[in-house]
Amino acid sequence: MGGRSTFRQGTFEATGLKSASADAAMSVDALQYVPDKTKALAEVARVLRPGGRFAFVAFELDPERVAGLGLWDDPVPDYRPYLESVGFEIVRYEQIPNWSEQVAGGFGAVLEERDVLEAELGEAAAAAIVMEAAVTIEISPYCGHVLAITTRT
Repeated sequence: MGGRSTFRQGTFEATGLKSASADAAMSVDALQYVPDKTKALAEVARVLRPGGRFAFVAFELDPERVAGLGLWDDPVPDYRPYLESVGFEIVRYEQIPNWSEQVAGGFGAVLEERDVLEAELGEAAAAAIVMEAAVTIEISPYCGHVLAITTRT
């Protein structure tokens, strides 16, 4: 694949890619952290060719539960209106089965193993992960975990 792929660094809102230069894009559990979802989704639409696919998995957030926390600047309880507003047709949008139990189990394990994480990742990285785990378990910010598949119109 070395001759067929390249890697570049950018942000959701400014990828640095040419317009209509990609056939597909994907994101896994990152979109919920983007400061401005509309700008990010508009950028994905811009770089995709007409008919291009955008697939993602992301958490939907309850805006009331995360108000004032700063960890989630632009909480979205449903991505569909955002997607449609920037030119995506929704092909599939569904909740991931048992997502709530998976979140509780995963973040619970993070809290139980904080010493191991610190030894492996260092104090600063472990502290960030542990903080997110503690906040997530305490306030239950998520109201869904979705798989979405879209087509750029």
